[in-house]
Amino acid sequence: MNDVDRAFFADPDITADLIRRGGLLLYRRGGEILGCGLAEPVIPGRADVDIGMVVAPAHRGHALGAYIIAHLKRACLERGERPICGHHVDNLASQRSLERAGFASRHRLVEFRL
Repeated sequence: MNDVDRAFFADPDITADLIRRGGLLLYRRGGEILGCGLAEPVIPGRADVDIGMVVAPAHRGHALGAYIIAHLKRACLERGERPICGHHVDNLASQRSLERAGFASRHRLVEFRL
C-alpha cells in the first residue's frame, strides 16, 4: 500500500483507516494503480454516502475521475443509498468529472475572510 500512501494520501493512517472500514476501492490496469475511489457514510444508519476519487497524477486528463465517480454512484444506487459529493471551488477538473458522472451543483459554500 505504500504506492497508494505516497501517491494519494499524506498520512498512511488515513489509507489504513479507509481500508479497514471498506471505504477505499483501487482502480488498476494490470499491476498499475490508476486511481482510488472513496465511499463514506455521512451519518451512520442513513442512506447518504459521500463519494470521491483521486486519480494518479500520471493518468489525469483521461476521464478516469468521471469513470470512478460514475462507478461509485451506480454502486450506491444499487444498494439503495444516496451518493453525494463535492469539490473545492478552484478544482475545475474535479467539477468536470462530477458533471460527466451526472452530478450537478446545487449549493455553493461561502468563504469569509477576516
